[in-house]
Amino acid sequence: MRHWHNRGGGVYYDTITVRWDIIPDFIVENIDPGTQKAEPGKIYTGMVYQETTYDDNIVKAEIPLELVNLKVTDISLSPNPGEPGQLASGVITVLNESEKGFSGVKVIWRVRRSDGTVLDENTIITDLAAGESKQLPFSFTPDRGDTYSVAAMVNPDGDWPPDEVNFLSGDWPGDNRNKNILEI
Repeated sequence: MRHWHNRGGGVYYDTITVRWDIIPDFIVENIDPGTQKAEPGKIYTGMVYQETTYDDNIVKAEIPLELVNLKVTDISLSPNPGEPGQLASGVITVLNESEKGFSGVKVIWRVRRSDGTVLDENTIITDLAAGESKQLPFSFTPDRGDTYSVAAMVNPDGDWPPDEVNFLSGDWPGDNRNKNILEI
């Protein structure tokens, strides 16, 4: 740290060494140089404001936060059990827990065979009003006797809405995904 002063018409600088290891609680709050621009021959008084406690260094403010949460609450299938070659229908129930509506929300559904291969999948684009629960129908045709896993996910890319609570908290997909089983 440099300290300057005027002695006999000349400006002199002294170097001040501060040993932070000796005074670890020393906090410089503000440095006021006493002027915006120094001019030769003039005397200025600067101030260093300090404090040695942390007690009043915390400022808290409550900021209301609107949490955005979309989720798949249920997947129902019929008939269950089904038949190979017979159309199986389902309904995906999605819920917007937010106080804000969204248009153009993606909901994907995917049907997998027991070996993990995908039999069918599709994307449904829907609008969800604030607090709305909506049922989205879908259908597929089982191709053989098997156990089928049907899964659905709302906002699969985490991009609309981008500030969804599960995506931001790292709990992705969290409650955005749900699944059900169909026996054939």
